[in-house]
Amino acid sequence: MNTTWNRLASISLIVFTAFTLRAASYYLESMGGVDGPPYPFDPSGGSAPVSEIGPDRYLVEDGESESLQSAGRMKMNSINPADPPSTNTSNGLPTPPNIRNYAKYSQQVFSLLDTNSLAETDANLLNACAAMPPDTNAVPMLFVHPYGANAVIVRADNFDYSQTNADFALIVCDKVETPTWKTIDFGGVSDAQDGWLVQGTVPNWKVTGTMFMLVTNINLVYPTFFRAIPYSGPQVVINGVPQPYDVVSNIITLNAQILDLSGVTNEQFEVSVDDDVARYGLSTTNTFSLDTIYNPAGLHNVYLKAYGKASVYDPTNAPDNTKLAFNSLASVPLDFESDTYLLFQSDYASPEIGTNFFYYKINKAQDVAGIISDPSDGHVVKAFTNHVPDATTVYFGWNFTEANGVTPYTNDTYVVHFIAFDPADITTTNTIDRTGVRHGAGTYLTYETEDPGDQTGYYLNLQADSYINQDLKFLYNNIYYYLGLTAYDVSQVGSARQNSDCQPLDAGHTTWSPFMQPAFSSQISVGTNTWSKYSDLTIAQAHGNGATVGGGPYLKNTFTPADLKGWLMAAGTDWRLRKAAIWACYSGSISKPKDVDGANPPDLNTIPSFYNACGIRLTQTKSYMRKNCGLFFTDLVPQLRFGGNSSITTAQVAEELDQTWVCGPDQYPGACDPTHSWRWAVQQLVDEYAELGNAGPVRMGYPSMPYSSVYDDELLMLDTTHVKNP
Repeated sequence: MNTTWNRLASISLIVFTAFTLRAASYYLESMGGVDGPPYPFDPSGGSAPVSEIGPDRYLVEDGESESLQSAGRMKMNSINPADPPSTNTSNGLPTPPNIRNYAKYSQQVFSLLDTNSLAETDANLLNACAAMPPDTNAVPMLFVHPYGANAVIVRADNFDYSQTNADFALIVCDKVETPTWKTIDFGGVSDAQDGWLVQGTVPNWKVTGTMFMLVTNINLVYPTFFRAIPYSGPQVVINGVPQPYDVVSNIITLNAQILDLSGVTNEQFEVSVDDDVARYGLSTTNTFSLDTIYNPAGLHNVYLKAYGKASVYDPTNAPDNTKLAFNSLASVPLDFESDTYLLFQSDYASPEIGTNFFYYKINKAQDVAGIISDPSDGHVVKAFTNHVPDATTVYFGWNFTEANGVTPYTNDTYVVHFIAFDPADITTTNTIDRTGVRHGAGTYLTYETEDPGDQTGYYLNLQADSYINQDLKFLYNNIYYYLGLTAYDVSQVGSARQNSDCQPLDAGHTTWSPFMQPAFSSQISVGTNTWSKYSDLTIAQAHGNGATVGGGPYLKNTFTPADLKGWLMAAGTDWRLRKAAIWACYSGSISKPKDVDGANPPDLNTIPSFYNACGIRLTQTKSYMRKNCGLFFTDLVPQLRFGGNSSITTAQVAEELDQTWVCGPDQYPGACDPTHSWRWAVQQLVDEYAELGNAGPVRMGYPSMPYSSVYDDELLMLDTTHVKNP
């Protein structure tokens, strides 16, 4: 027997489509025909009709996906008359160790094939795809053929996810009888089960009638089974009492039902109330308690978000443009009506405001008290008592000093304890924002080039150079030019805004670090102050997977959120960017850490995300801190064909966003306006390009942030008087 086929025989491939609780058809094929390795036995155990539709090609019809998951009805052995069965599962090699599936398949790499590009880049792979017979059954089907020594081509026909929010997922497991889904619990008990994991996904908006996928570096030691399902992350449901729109107060308890792929481990969870953090606790019985007095009264949506890393990949060589982490959420609308509640926590306030204020709402006359203390030893730095004669808003302030009102308070956190003797007791731990945002200055531009020897790559490089390295850099460097597009002066946009530079990752600069670090740490003098030369960052096109930016098929170098944060922090105390736009796939999709104690929200400084690396914090609309903003993406960002136009690239759209924010709606000399909000600018592009909406744009930070920096002191105190479309 051919050696290649013999090695692939150990994979014991079985391929089938499945939709939960829905009938399906299953396709089995011997890889290599009568002279190749065997096909697996009928997965229905003979209970479903089997039709031979070609030499060694069989169709198992009208199976029920859930019933086919029973181990008792699965036959996993393979038989080939020319190759008798062996009692050793690894073709004479020692029995492999029993490790988790994510370790078994971490080296396998998934990619969606573009057959148009293959015509220019890989004729052999194109011919192999063309040789796979088309499907004529008009039902969702998978076809698998070997390719080379340790790869397979997967052809998917008749999948249609256009009406769903789920992606097409090719999942992998070592045992075909393993249930696809498992119940997830808050306590982590479900982590003991091993099973199906995501080998790769196709965004629902990119799913077509026929798709070709390639899985390379297949593990030849362990059995490998593939399956196709719709998947968008964990399935989360909030149920029980209270019901939607119920009036709730004080501590409420809700129940969650969570399902995820059976191989997922270390699921993480977060509870929030609209855009606010929440005080909550999780129990192993999948109930979570929420204290409503920590959120303002009124109708709110309570969200439960579940995070899971369902993908299998090599963490030392993560694939680019592939989703590595998944999250889903469920919500329930409730009417919060506590007698006493926290109105304004003012977490992450900056000491430069002088005095920080904390606001509480009470509904009747009573005595109230407030205490601010140091959590390290409990000593009190501020205290007050009062009697309020009626329902009102109570507030008290603190000037970031010790009890004597003079000595600066040096700890980075402090405890605020408010008591209303009705009774109500509200305790929060706040963080002092000692790292500021860079003063509005220049914009650093960069992007990742593609292979110039490839026709598409050559075009993408030309477009990026034209729109980013020329047009956008020219716009920023000529902010004050009296004959230019903007013709701004310092009173309109602030000083030192005319600084811009662009250095792409290209053949002469193959690693990010050398040109990113100096750019972000260099300084210039502006009057009596020293500011970072660049306050804004635009990465106009790059590969990404959420864990890294870069790493495309042409230039392999990547950087992580930790790398980016380190480069930025080299500038000094005020290291946080004023604006960041990272046009890379999944640049906004990394999970948050688990709230381990159920008392305080996760420390935002520890979130391993690109928006955190840029210093963009999530509480800016509820605190007196220096404001900044950004745009990131939770899905696949197209390189081409924005607005249905094959010539419009990511770089062009990235340039449009920056110019829209800088110039406003009337982009001609004398009419440009730098005071329109970041929210407005992003929305203009989302409305114009449906493909941008498909990419999962996530607008982070302060939504009312304008390009003009002359009103930053007002924004610090949440004053948007001078912002248009806030």
